[in-house]
Amino acid sequence: MKYIFSLIILLSALGIAHGLLFLLDFKFPPAVLAMGVLLLALKLNIVSLKKCEVVGNLLLKYFPLFFIPAGVGIIQHLDLIKENLFLIIFSVLAATIGTLFIVGKVASLLFAANDKEQS
Repeated sequence: MKYIFSLIILLSALGIAHGLLFLLDFKFPPAVLAMGVLLLALKLNIVSLKKCEVVGNLLLKYFPLFFIPAGVGIIQHLDLIKENLFLIIFSVLAATIGTLFIVGKVASLLFAANDKEQS
């Protein structure tokens, strides 16, 4: 019974995410939005972590299986990757550096605001 209830919670979050995306007519991965909906439900104590944990642990156990199709896709397109290797490396590095810069700036702004608030 605990598996069914846990699965219902996770699927409800996914259903809410699909519904929001349909209503807003917005293109976004529903699974990512569902994680946000589930996080919000957990933070607002609508759902307890123990109720979601059962199926969550089961999914994490078999998580590597979700990456097999991506690995097959990479192997099928190896020639295309070889042709654009420099562009791929540059894009990954630029995105990483940009993300680090933005996170650093946001963190410094938050720390500064926190220091002003405590003073």
